[in-house]
Amino acid sequence: MENMRTLINLAKSDNEQAMINLIKQFEPLLIKLATKYSNRIDEDCYQELSVKFILAVSKFDLNKFERK
Repeated sequence: MENMRTLINLAKSDNEQAMINLIKQFEPLLIKLATKYSNRIDEDCYQELSVKFILAVSKFDLNKFERK
């Protein structure tokens, strides 16, 4: 399994496969949030959460989380 830091860096560099892998890793959370108010997935909510996730990854600053 690829290191999360590596995946984030690759995704930030427009590596589509890395972004797909990140989304797959966080899919249970996205599904949980998209089903918060009903017993089934709200597809519009899931799609919006996915877009927000992609934007968050692209803006994420790994330097703030460097180990010292």
